[in-house]
Amino acid sequence: MKKFFLRLLLVIVFLIAALLITALFVKKEYSIVRSVQMETPKKVVYEYMADFSNFSKWSPWAEMDPDMKVEITGEKGAVGSLYAWEGNDDVGKGKMEIIRLTEDSIVIRLNFIEPFENEDITYYVISDEGEGTKVEWGMQGSSPYPFNLMMFVMGMEKQVGADFENGLGKLKKELAGLKAIKGDFEIEEIDFEPRYFIGKRDTLMFSEMGAFYSNNLGDIYAGILERGYEFKGAPSGLFFSWDEENDRTDMAAAVPITQERSIGNFETWKLGGKALRIVYFGDYEGSVKAHMAMDKYIEEHKLQVKMPVIEEYVTDPMTEPDTSKWQTNIFYLVE
Repeated sequence: MKKFFLRLLLVIVFLIAALLITALFVKKEYSIVRSVQMETPKKVVYEYMADFSNFSKWSPWAEMDPDMKVEITGEKGAVGSLYAWEGNDDVGKGKMEIIRLTEDSIVIRLNFIEPFENEDITYYVISDEGEGTKVEWGMQGSSPYPFNLMMFVMGMEKQVGADFENGLGKLKKELAGLKAIKGDFEIEEIDFEPRYFIGKRDTLMFSEMGAFYSNNLGDIYAGILERGYEFKGAPSGLFFSWDEENDRTDMAAAVPITQERSIGNFETWKLGGKALRIVYFGDYEGSVKAHMAMDKYIEEHKLQVKMPVIEEYVTDPMTEPDTSKWQTNIFYLVE
């Protein structure tokens, strides 16, 4: 029995020695790069990726812990901007900091804190590619001896590379149809599915709009429910003209439904087709900036707007007192 344990000990020592010797010949440095091509313009991709508030939308690790705590500090898209996270065993704890920006790249210092401590450099290279954009996501780092052998055995390049591919695929999907970012507004090109709007149209002063909605939307909803019509969205404002000089608008308070139907003296409009969309959060007065961003985009791209402009009021202000959470979807039908 003593000879057996002695032999076993010798085997273990031999294996450890063999691993340590092998580690001498395994590279300590590693470099992982994956890329994807997309139709979204380079400027839009760059601004989107430089903003850490967007990272959780396309991160391959965010789905591993939906309850992960994230804290973002510093100026958005600037050197010094910091993204810190803390989650379950799958995502651990760490932080990312933008340390350098160039015209084509974003360089980030990545510090892992838990379950182990390590520092790497990750980077995005964003370049024009044909009529679209090529995005490279890379990571460079080193693992000290003898832990470099562990990285080799675990196949770090393959595992992290797969995560990068997953993340870049999600990024491409997130940016599909996104044509511009104006200030804090993302402008998307979409296919606005045709729908019928039942509503009341009138020309009125801006100050009369609140009362106009209140006086008509209730009757429209009551008529739709009474007849059993099917809704196709939230209550909306249809704007046929907007006269800043005289503070007047030709508009309709309306509700979308699935089929062409009528209710008493209310009018019906069928709207749909190619459109631009901004998802705006905030009080209604602040949406003026969103419309200004849309107007600038339309002018720059020489598009023709088909009236009316549609505002879809997703959030009920009667049940949500926090105006920063009020969601308004703004649609411009274009040719």
